[in-house]
Amino acid sequence: MISVKNGISVCVVNTSNYDDDVFEVMLNLADEHIKQRIKKLQNKQQKINSLVGNVLRKYMIKSVFKIDSKDQVISFEKNGKPFLKDYPHIHFNISHSEDFVACVVADKRVGIDIQKIIPAKDNISKYVFNEITIDLINNSLNKDLEFTKQWTKLEAYLKLKGTGFVGNKKSFESNVKWEFAYVGDYVICVTTAN
Repeated sequence: MISVKNGISVCVVNTSNYDDDVFEVMLNLADEHIKQRIKKLQNKQQKINSLVGNVLRKYMIKSVFKIDSKDQVISFEKNGKPFLKDYPHIHFNISHSEDFVACVVADKRVGIDIQKIIPAKDNISKYVFNEITIDLINNSLNKDLEFTKQWTKLEAYLKLKGTGFVGNKKSFESNVKWEFAYVGDYVICVTTAN
């Protein structure tokens, strides 16, 4: 699935049928930091998802911004968020959940999260969400779906900021926008800031 809206391009790929031959091809195309990450991972699906995310990012940036993959040199912000060293005006983010990888590219800061619908967890809600969001989840007709939507919204926002859960204030800046999409029983959230 590829979607383009308001200068934001999103692609979601199912990785459940990738075999060893495809894995080797992607490994040969991967950036060095991805190859190093792959060596540390134990789970085969996580390895495949990391490789697919890397190749997907290269493909999307080349398709949208016409920048060849060999010119897509990755650097990292002090908090670890990757960016294109020579193209600071191009932004990307990658997420994966089980058998799906999602990638977004844009000309503004962006975050994406994909998550298979999970059971609502009150103990997590109290830790990461504000009271308004907790009430929204608890009063929803489908508590699990609403919990997952709010979780992906938060994750995409924190990825946009590049902070992770460090300093999470349980609220969003006023200039943040988000959109949801669904693929089967997965929720995708794309978050942008003006």
